[in-house]
Amino acid sequence: ELGLPQENARSVLDAGCGTGLCANHLRPYAKTLAGADISAKMLNICLEKGVYDTLTRTDLSVPATYPEGSFDLVVAADVLVYFGNLEEVFRCIHAKLTPGGWFIFTVEKAPDPEPPAGYRLNASGRHVHTLDHINSALATSGFGIAKRHFEDTIRKELGQSVDGLSVAAQK
Repeated sequence: ELGLPQENARSVLDAGCGTGLCANHLRPYAKTLAGADISAKMLNICLEKGVYDTLTRTDLSVPATYPEGSFDLVVAADVLVYFGNLEEVFRCIHAKLTPGGWFIFTVEKAPDPEPPAGYRLNASGRHVHTLDHINSALATSGFGIAKRHFEDTIRKELGQSVDGLSVAAQK
């Protein structure tokens, strides 16, 4: 949808890479592909798979833990559900992006009625977010509002669809 050519020319960060499920989808865009996750266990699984050029143990809300260098594309698929207020994570990612770089991510969509804060912790242990909160956090962190967003099922859980938002922002 963004028209990003698959030319193996970008420095790409898979933020919250988990076991590396997105790596093969990101590789066609990447000159270098870095994986970052807070879980050493997940990083070890990625290491065994050999799908990333570099792996870094990273807390997405702590700037000093990010991999060195800057990135042309940062993807955070199904990881921001572990954060409530997204401003600090967005600030950290904005600082790691090159000018014109893209930040693409997913969140679970807050159902009606929307939480007043723009996010809420569910019984699942994951947060849901509103588009208003996302745009506010993007603007506060230097992105402006989302360039694109759409609603979709982001995963199945216990046989039920989980509604989500896929969002793209540009530095």
